[in-house]
Formats: sequence, structure tokens, C-alpha cells
Amino acid sequence: MQTEESDIIVPEVHKITLAFDGSQNSLQACEAAAIITKGFNARLTAIYVIPKYIGVRSIPVPDEQARASLEKAISMITSYEGINATSEILDSKSLSVYESLIDYVSKEKSDLLISGTRGLGGFERALVGSISSNLVSYSPCSVMVVRKSKSEEKMKFGQILVATDGSENASRAVGIAISLAKVLSSKLTFVNVVYLPPVSYTVGEGNWFESAIAESVEDGKRITALAVSASKKSGVEADFRVIDDMRSPVSVLTGIAQGDDYDLIIVGTRGLGGFKRLVLGSVASGVVHYAHCSVLVAR
Repeated sequence: MQTEESDIIVPEVHKITLAFDGSQNSLQACEAAAIITKGFNARLTAIYVIPKYIGVRSIPVPDEQARASLEKAISMITSYEGINATSEILDSKSLSVYESLIDYVSKEKSDLLISGTRGLGGFERALVGSISSNLVSYSPCSVMVVRKSKSEEKMKFGQILVATDGSENASRAVGIAISLAKVLSSKLTFVNVVYLPPVSYTVGEGNWFESAIAESVEDGKRITALAVSASKKSGVEADFRVIDDMRSPVSVLTGIAQGDDYDLIIVGTRGLGGFKRLVLGSVASGVVHYAHCSVLVAR
């Protein structure tokens, strides 16, 4: 079934949850959470999860330390005028930190979960920490992993890159991108990546491969044009790009974002498996791990 403009639903965001642990990364997440909460006029709750006791070296954070960290977070957040923000300390008990956070956003029916991340490794490779990685894999709501590329600059979301392939999950990414851009006065760029895996070279005869590429490019133009049209109807400035140089979607999206200095990448994901487990698709997972900027995984 082909995606139509009517399939793009622009959601409202009323409840935002911030995962906070007192680290520098989570302080950056505070800044992003404040900007987005103010834009949506939403309600924000900052959550500090006290880890469960595991082994001799794993010492739980005292309540006093968690409370002091949260006070610092709330002070930073409420420095943005008009923000409705509260905080809560959770004892993880038998759950891990990420399981406690997911349990919380599930019960509270949060619309967006915001978390910080951390940078590791060489070649400017930025890897998410295990908690952030698990949040984007299993959260029932959309998750933003905050990564600020230039520490001397204030957090901004002026330029947003949105991946779309016309699927239902991608339509959700388009919808939340429009919603976010509308309240933050951001400019959107919709990208469709034409990519046929290497095995495709061995399938078919004659001009099959060239025909498949040409058809995919035309479909990409149609899909991104629909997203641009939906954006402009909401008063959001947008353009589109269709990339057909056969690079992987992760390489294309992270490369464009870094080369053109985008502030945020928005991607969709997919649901797999039993027990309502939401497993991150390979493209979304790769973008979250390797992007130089913040990433929002839409659900």
C-alpha cells in the first residue's frame, strides 16, 4: 500500500519524561528537554533512578545525592520561563535502570522520553551508553537521545533531518518532525535513501537493476514530496533530497547531518517479536550509535 499525505498524522506532545543521572550528558539532555517542553507547553518530569545493589562494587546512589542532582536539573529547566516541571526519584529494586524508566513512561503514558548519551572510541565515533541504547530499543514512546556536538554553543534545533521511506513507521517520524518543527520554528529536510543490498546485483537479468534503481528514485521523490506538502500545510518550511549513490542509509544520514551541521536526526523504527517488545530497526540503531548530533526515534 502506497503512503498518502493523509497517512501523516501530526501528533501533540503533552507529557515528557527526562532520564537524569547527574552526569554532564544528562545536563545537556536537561537543556534539550527544557527547549522542547517550552515549545509544546507540555508537562515535564525529571526521573532519577537509583540503581539496584549488585555485588560489592555497585553502591546505590544515596537519596540525598539524587535529590541534590534533581534540584540542579529542575533549576536549569525552570530557568526557561513558563515551564511546568517536577521531579521524582525511583528505586529500581529488582529492575535495571532502563527497565525502571520504561515501566514509568508506560504507566504515565509519556509522549516523549529524553535521555543523554556518551561519546566513546576513535575516529570521532560516538556510541550511546547501554541505558540509552536500551531505552531507544524498548521504550513504548518516542525517544530522543541528546548529543551536543559543540559544547560551547547553546542547544538548538534549527535544522532537522528526517528519514522517510514511505512506511508506516517513517510516517510517524514525519509527523513528529512536523510537530516539533512547528513549535520550535525549525526547518525540515526529508531524505529518502535509495539502497539495494549487494545481493541485488546477482538477481535478475539485463536491465533489471537499473530499472529497480530508477523506480526507487521516482518512489523516493513521491514520498518526500508528500512529506514536504504535509509540512507546508502546517506552516513548516521544508525541502527534500533523494540519495541514490548506493551508500548505506546509516552512512548517508549521519554523513549529511554532520556535513551540513544538522542539529537533530529523526528516524522511525519497527515493532517485532512477542510481549509487545519493540525492537529497533537496523537503520535507526545505526543512526543512534553513529550520529554526531541528537537523534529522535519516533514511535
